[in-house]
Amino acid sequence: MSRTAAVSNVSFLHGLSGRPGDANLGSRGLLAGTRVIGTKPLGLGGDGDNILDQTVAQFDAMIADAKGYIHLIGFSIGAMVACKIAAERPDEVGRLSLISPAAPLQLGDFLPHMAGAPVFQMAQDHPRRLAMATAAQGLVSRIAPGLITKVLFAKCGPQEKALMADEQFKFLLQRALDISYRKNAVQYRRMLAAYVGDWSDTLDGIQCPVDLWHGSDDSWAPIDMSESLKAAISSPTVLHEIKGGEHYSTLTKFFAEG
Repeated sequence: MSRTAAVSNVSFLHGLSGRPGDANLGSRGLLAGTRVIGTKPLGLGGDGDNILDQTVAQFDAMIADAKGYIHLIGFSIGAMVACKIAAERPDEVGRLSLISPAAPLQLGDFLPHMAGAPVFQMAQDHPRRLAMATAAQGLVSRIAPGLITKVLFAKCGPQEKALMADEQFKFLLQRALDISYRKNAVQYRRMLAAYVGDWSDTLDGIQCPVDLWHGSDDSWAPIDMSESLKAAISSPTVLHEIKGGEHYSTLTKFFAEG
């Protein structure tokens, strides 16, 4: 029996760019038999001092009538949100799965090895430049959605290329990009700002079992990130290395086998 089938409540935290529907990027009828709690980090309002605190409040509202523990699944930068919720709500979260997780940048020399390094550097040092870049990406995602995905996946490996040959995968991915770059651009930039900040102390509060899934060939979030998370998290933690796996292909692998 898979982990997702063993619990009654699952909450999926998508990456950036992303949307809750990213849980369906590689499968049909994913998470059948479970109740999927639709946490939407990019659906938060534009106000508030700390967007991560807002995600916890949103989670509380979503699980108000839930029975049993919650299995949090965080993908890419969504791992940051999942870690925050798990640390703040240890009585509610019974398991934490992190797929292709983007670890705190302060845990290692990751940035030079990340395909999205220019975006994170703008979030750190040039927020106005990031706002202009996001606006430009939003325009392109509206008038030429295929161009954005072509550029982002220009240097991907064979597993990601196979996914890009799937028309539904491309459609869902293009919708996710449009939601981040255009429809929720402010929240997207706020989440990026939270990510490049130091949130490493959040890891100290995680009490539930953790499983990490990471592809050996991930160019967006190098596997060193999962290795650093395994070392930093004190609760029982297992790392599953996917040989030849990349960023999105590891997500599909998790839902096929996890």
